[in-house]
Amino acid sequence: MLRFTYIAIVLLLVAPAAGAGGEAPDFDRDIRPIFEQHCYECHGATKAEGGLRLTSRAAAFTPGDYGIEVLVPGDASLSLLYERLIDPDPAERMPHKRDPLAPGEIDRLRRWIDAGVEWPEHAARHWAYVAPVRPAVPGPGHPVDAYVQARLDQEGVEAQPRAQPARLLRRLHLDVVGLPPTPQEVASFVADPSSEHYEAIVDGLLASPRFGERWAVPWLDAARYSDSNGFQKDNFRHTWGYRDWVIDALNADMPFDQFTIEQLAGDLLAEPTTAQRVATGFNRSATVNIEVGVDPEEDRIRQVGDRLNTTAMVWLGASLECAQCHDHRFDPYTQREYYELFAFFNSSESDVVRIGNKGVAYNLAGPRVDLPNTPTRQRQLDRLNEEARAARARLGAVDRAAAFPSWVEEMRRLLQSPVEWVPVEVLEVRSSAGEHHDIAADGSISLEGPVPDTVEHTIDFTSALDSVTSVRIQSLGAAAGGASGEHRPKRGLPMLSEVRLSRPGADGRGRSEDISIWINQPPTDKALAYLWLTVDGDPTSPWRMRGAPIYHFDTVPGGARLRLSLSQNYGFGRTLDRLRIAVTGAPHEQLVLPSRVQELLLDDDRTAAERAELFKYFGTRGLEAPSELQLLRQRATGLRPPTSLVMAELPDRRQSNVLLRGSHLSPGDPVEPSTPANLHAMADGLPRNRLGLARWLVDPTNPLVARVTVNRWWAAVFGAGLVRTPEEFGTRGARPTHRELLDWLAVEFVEGGWSMKHILRLLLTSEAYQRSSIADDELRRRDPENLLLARQSRRRLDAEFIRDNALSVSGLLVHGGQGRPKYPPQPDGLWTHVGSSADEYQVSWDDDRFRRGVYTVHRRSAPYPSFVHFDGPDRTTCTVQRSHTTTPLQALTLLNDEAWVEITLALAARLLSEPDALSERDRLGSGIQLVLAREARPKEIDVLAALLEAERVRLAADPTAAAALIASAEGYAAPENLDAVELGAWFSVASALINLDETITRS
Repeated sequence: MLRFTYIAIVLLLVAPAAGAGGEAPDFDRDIRPIFEQHCYECHGATKAEGGLRLTSRAAAFTPGDYGIEVLVPGDASLSLLYERLIDPDPAERMPHKRDPLAPGEIDRLRRWIDAGVEWPEHAARHWAYVAPVRPAVPGPGHPVDAYVQARLDQEGVEAQPRAQPARLLRRLHLDVVGLPPTPQEVASFVADPSSEHYEAIVDGLLASPRFGERWAVPWLDAARYSDSNGFQKDNFRHTWGYRDWVIDALNADMPFDQFTIEQLAGDLLAEPTTAQRVATGFNRSATVNIEVGVDPEEDRIRQVGDRLNTTAMVWLGASLECAQCHDHRFDPYTQREYYELFAFFNSSESDVVRIGNKGVAYNLAGPRVDLPNTPTRQRQLDRLNEEARAARARLGAVDRAAAFPSWVEEMRRLLQSPVEWVPVEVLEVRSSAGEHHDIAADGSISLEGPVPDTVEHTIDFTSALDSVTSVRIQSLGAAAGGASGEHRPKRGLPMLSEVRLSRPGADGRGRSEDISIWINQPPTDKALAYLWLTVDGDPTSPWRMRGAPIYHFDTVPGGARLRLSLSQNYGFGRTLDRLRIAVTGAPHEQLVLPSRVQELLLDDDRTAAERAELFKYFGTRGLEAPSELQLLRQRATGLRPPTSLVMAELPDRRQSNVLLRGSHLSPGDPVEPSTPANLHAMADGLPRNRLGLARWLVDPTNPLVARVTVNRWWAAVFGAGLVRTPEEFGTRGARPTHRELLDWLAVEFVEGGWSMKHILRLLLTSEAYQRSSIADDELRRRDPENLLLARQSRRRLDAEFIRDNALSVSGLLVHGGQGRPKYPPQPDGLWTHVGSSADEYQVSWDDDRFRRGVYTVHRRSAPYPSFVHFDGPDRTTCTVQRSHTTTPLQALTLLNDEAWVEITLALAARLLSEPDALSERDRLGSGIQLVLAREARPKEIDVLAALLEAERVRLAADPTAAAALIASAEGYAAPENLDAVELGAWFSVASALINLDETITRS
């Protein structure tokens, strides 16, 4: 035990050196960080090896297990602590089994002991756990600048001057709205770079609708927002309503306390609005495991823990997950306190449900709310509802006995013309699993190659009929009695999960218009009893393919190009082998008549019993009977408004327990919802649920929330936080570089109404923000990490903003885009190699192709690849600070990715079409001005001019290369009046500009 005491003592010293050589070290600044970083693991609040704690002076002077005094005030040479730090024997020296401390660190502790072990009582707590008090501003002028300048004066460092106007304006635009300024905006500011003009620009950008789109990205990282569930299956979910709520809330500058409450507990507010319920999607963004055989309770417990851990990281800057299995080693959070917080989240509805009463398959479940429908779809839905009301009224008013004869005659007339099913002309077949296909003379499609577990087939076809009202799908494989497909499907009948019909452009490209389809099969056909599962909007509910299903839709011209999408997500290789598609133009009424009813209708000598049988059918399934209502309901299914996942509480609270070693199989003592004793107390009047917890978090006495939040915003506009570890404000985190400034901002944030835009305006209008990022060798030597803020930072843009910036300068960017995720181009085949969902990546061909990155579909197992290359997170867990790496793959992405080829070609066409350029050099200078938001230098124009001429010569010798390049940009059509060789040459210039380090960097 004595040895463990020695180990703990030496661990005190592995901290940064501070304090001047002749000045007694300050405990809070110089000594306490050593204890926190390197000693509390064994000698902190929750653990005391050898009976020693170093959390207070009294605890440190309490004799350990062997009654040995560790510290002798005034004489380090007699202190066991100092002795063990310098012990030459590695087995005795502290830190045990670690590198010895740096000489400066040992000297700092020696001088502290020699000076009398100054250890004030107020320093008993870690700085971040003490509520901030507004300190006095140390000088006149802007508060931020006063604090920064005071530190610079103390260190004898001179600040850099204001950045050049053009560079400052680009920095400001990229930081506030994530988009570059236009050349006109740059010219205006260069002509008048006054403080008044600058502040007016700041105010305009803060009020821009682009503000929310930029600042939503880091918040969605923290919320681990995604459009898919995660894990191996990684199916899709509807949760984009939450993403749009975040954007709208940020644009409206919703007070951060309200922003917090609505996300954590909007559903628990009195009479919550739809928007407040949608806000709780924050905690429905956790990953969900619906793999076959998953233990639903184990996954539920994991999700509850994820919600707690994310809440702690986002609002408290705390690594609370360390306390899931044991007391926190470094911070004063016990395992029991962890599960007391866990109890706040433990009474929400489960996110998974078993499919059917038997088996081990699960599906995403839990509460959700309807979002506002699109105007067009809502008008269609309203029309169908009106038709349904009219049908019910007609049904109630009809004299069935009087209407029966005319109905019989009408049906007999229809039956005189037999239903003609005509095989379609197949134009194109695509398989998400890469299967080969063969189209026979009879129009049947044979699928060949390895049998996939799941797949989606997309079949484009047309017809020679004048009009088409219905489509029929026949499975012709071995299991259906066909001759082919010895091993298809692997077992049993094929399983069909979802059927969709759409109308693409004449060439198969362009925007695809969805066509509402419905079913109305005879009730006596048991093989088709569950066919409705293929049009229920749920891609996980399968129907066993028996019979030939028929899908109805509003009449379309027979020559139109139609696209049929068949999803087979059941798994186990239950996929199609051979199929035939046929269409008809017959009236829907004729198609739904059972064969027995047709016999009765065509029989001229019906008996009384047969007449009664026919009349019964007319009364229940006839033209004016409930079948019409069923048809209308099925048509309305495809027009239902989208939904969004939300939180909801169970009527009765679940029992919560300490989970021994974090295992749900080992429940320990029961616990009630409560908050950590180390932080501020929870008011007695607050409910012990998520709403009470949210209000506790934003209590003005909370020492962490305001600091943690403004620190992240500071990092976003200065490159690094005042606390360099935004994910960790505990004892293992970095100490603030400007503690008083951080506290002043935190108090200003709360007392200023929790306004994000108010704090950002303070930061953006400071001289510290506006400084040049250029530094001489001496400044870089003195302050390599820019801790003193004598200059601005220079850093690469985040992934989404690299693309947004390029779209903007190319002229392709289309603003707006809320709603369903967008699908810009990405390399083919990525989604067919991940997960078990057979969804094919359907590239957008309309304006959605060029929306901002925040709207791009996010799939956890395969995020948008160019975002991944630039360090975009997969969002399986909370991320409050992205890493920034530099790899060759990034340059290859900007050069070769299909989306970037389109952007670059559009930029080339824009430069080539520049109307104000008087010469080629002017045009090249205009390109630099457009992309980099600054004037071109003569040497830069020389380099680009040489590149342009070399490319002209190369492409003139091979004109087909230029034509192939232009054709490769499928989503962008260059102006026809531009010469292909000239455009190809300017493409190389545009590519050089897009790939500049300066282009993807904010400085």
